[in-house]
Amino acid sequence: MNEPLEITELIPTQNGFRMDLSARKAMYRFVNEGGVFSLDQIRLHTKHPGLIALAEFEDGKRYIRDGLHRATAIYVARDSGLLYPEEYFVEHYTYERWLSAHPENGWYTPFDPRTEVRLANFFDFKDEVLAMIAQGLDPCDFILHNRHRYSIPRTEDHTFESLASQFLPIEWPFTFEEMAAIAKNNPPPSWVCDLPEECPF
Repeated sequence: MNEPLEITELIPTQNGFRMDLSARKAMYRFVNEGGVFSLDQIRLHTKHPGLIALAEFEDGKRYIRDGLHRATAIYVARDSGLLYPEEYFVEHYTYERWLSAHPENGWYTPFDPRTEVRLANFFDFKDEVLAMIAQGLDPCDFILHNRHRYSIPRTEDHTFESLASQFLPIEWPFTFEEMAAIAKNNPPPSWVCDLPEECPF
């Protein structure tokens, strides 16, 4: 059974965000008002529901495989900073598996999460791989020789602290101490109140 997890104990695998600012603001408001990214809530807002996916490796480290936007919204807007049990599931991997392409299983962007992060937008590359597969070609060599198109070296900036400063860059001129205070506001700050009614996560 899942337990509450500190967001800061999890490791991002992506270098930034691909969702636009309006979607990130909507996530902020959803969490700030007490929202939980449970499966039932997710199904209300997307045709492709899925909980936050955590990849656990043989050394016990847990990386966020899918759900970075939601996890960052929780880090920024939830006072406890906890990922709730109903918001995630855990998959078990080996690093060796992540370092190898597995097109038959939809794994087109192998990388080493210990030393690399994946680019937020890698879909042009993925489309090329899918086109090769559609032509009956094996894309594995192409994938491994083009890692620079979907991954970059991991740096000390690839943390939730850094991601939080990017989450609402235009509307977010605050220190981390002010972030914590804002997350407790009820109602949310005035610049959040123009968000759309739906929360597109």
